[in-house]
Amino acid sequence: MIVTPTLPPKSGFVEVEIDGVRQYRKVETEADERADLIEKGLLETSELLADQEAKNTENEQAILELSMLLGGNA
Repeated sequence: MIVTPTLPPKSGFVEVEIDGVRQYRKVETEADERADLIEKGLLETSELLADQEAKNTENEQAILELSMLLGGNA
């Protein structure tokens, strides 16, 4: 495990050491996986919209709860 990185940060990559050589390794993100599925036609637009709506609802609920905790009149 690398505790002190020596390579400059690079978005979408992590630093690994293989045979004593530090190098970048690409990190797959959920967005990358979804883009691959869309490109392959395995994820429909309706599924994307449903997922986004669910996330929006979760975010709205979290904002409401935070507002109530802070004493707001949401």
